[in-house]
Amino acid sequence: MDIRKRMLHPFARRFFAGTALEDAVIRARAVNAQGMGVTLDFLGEDVTDTREAESAMQEYSRAIGAIAKEHLDASLAIKLTHIGLDIGREVAEQNALTLIESARGLGVFVWVDMEGSEHTDDTVGIYKTLIERYPGAAGLAVQAYLKRTRADLKVLVESGAKLRLVKGAYREPPEKALQDMYGIRARFLAMMSYLFANSANFAIGTHDRGLIQKGLAMSIGSRGMPEFQMLMGMRDDLKRSLVKKGLRVIEYVPYGSDWYGYGMRRLKEKRRNVLYFMQGLFGR
Repeated sequence: MDIRKRMLHPFARRFFAGTALEDAVIRARAVNAQGMGVTLDFLGEDVTDTREAESAMQEYSRAIGAIAKEHLDASLAIKLTHIGLDIGREVAEQNALTLIESARGLGVFVWVDMEGSEHTDDTVGIYKTLIERYPGAAGLAVQAYLKRTRADLKVLVESGAKLRLVKGAYREPPEKALQDMYGIRARFLAMMSYLFANSANFAIGTHDRGLIQKGLAMSIGSRGMPEFQMLMGMRDDLKRSLVKKGLRVIEYVPYGSDWYGYGMRRLKEKRRNVLYFMQGLFGR
């Protein structure tokens, strides 16, 4: 392990389960014991080599099998660039269909993570194919800060999608995404309100206490109560308080050897991620 990794590892270790699937399973059992569900995330993205995409497929398949075998309260998150989107849309779509078919047969739900805006069209398109072929078997993350998401939201809800609403963390140009946090939070609130009014099954992915409190207020008299999804190592006190209220809380559990790249990308994408991680350390 080089000097940079040695320096980052003690800090980053709080936010990922370990390098092996077995580490993630151990974490998942512990989280389940606290009354929370889990989403396993095998780290990796931006694959351009067919062998790497095949290796990722094998690991995702192992994770699906482990979730079923261990009877975990867990879903799986996948990134389309991890299974070949940068090689070709057809490659990623076929691989995603293969994973969804396998997961569905074992009763495992799959989330498709949203990536940078250069991949949004393909990600939304592939996701639509997934739920047309396998209704109810997969969910999709949507990013509130992207200017296109308001239109995507309506189409996706009408298509029967299960959505996870997040603020968005990738560095995007002003013509594609809102840049100020005030505007992003306002957009998030508007989209959350739309989901409460039009969807009975969705997730809120944020560590923002204010947005969560507003979501709880919106839930009164709504069609359903969303899941509240947060990253491993972040807002543990808030997770526990929501569980005590009888709410469905999901912890996002990353694992894999790409932990250094994952951590550095998250910190580089937006400066406020540094603040989020520091707040997470102190449970704020």
